[in-house]
Amino acid sequence: MAHLQKMAKAGAKYTLVPARSKRPIGGAWQQRPYRVDKAIAHLEAGGNVGLLAGDPSQGLVMLDVDTRAEMFRKTWPDLCRWRVWRD
Repeated sequence: MAHLQKMAKAGAKYTLVPARSKRPIGGAWQQRPYRVDKAIAHLEAGGNVGLLAGDPSQGLVMLDVDTRAEMFRKTWPDLCRWRVWRD
């Protein structure tokens, strides 16, 4: 959960996602960001969270590199200041 708090300090906002799902809860989730305390409580209750990039998170940009992550880190090390693990 520390990584969520670290990203929140940079302005990150979150959306709540049901357990074993990738679809956010409720409609208009892009316009209803949650603070880190709500995201952590949702995770502790067994749910998932999503990171809202762009305007809701003060312009935060997110790259999701599931494949070839090591090649990405070697090629663009300056873009890899943050490392996020799945809980």
